[in-house]
Amino acid sequence: MSANYVTCRACGAQIMELAEICPKCGVRQKAPPVTVVTFEKSRVLFALLQIFLGPLGIHSFYVGRNWNGIINLIVAFGIGWLGFIAVQWTMHLVVGIIWLLRSDEAFQTEFMK
Repeated sequence: MSANYVTCRACGAQIMELAEICPKCGVRQKAPPVTVVTFEKSRVLFALLQIFLGPLGIHSFYVGRNWNGIINLIVAFGIGWLGFIAVQWTMHLVVGIIWLLRSDEAFQTEFMK
């Protein structure tokens, strides 16, 4: 047969190379293409979560660092000293602003490994 034909993997009939389904037996020849959807995390959303909800650890949960988020929650609600919370807010504000100024590539490298 011609180079444009192949053998059906189920019934052995000669079918066109581009055929997805054998016209004789109806068996699919090639698996349909698989579409993989990936969700990239937003650097800006991460930074805003860190600035406004930093001590609650929401930004850590957002990037999949759940243990860091749990530790933030324990510290925020467990200790709860007003002065310590103020220090935490300040720290998260500074780090959030730094992430706003950094590149998306740096964010992807750091959190989407």
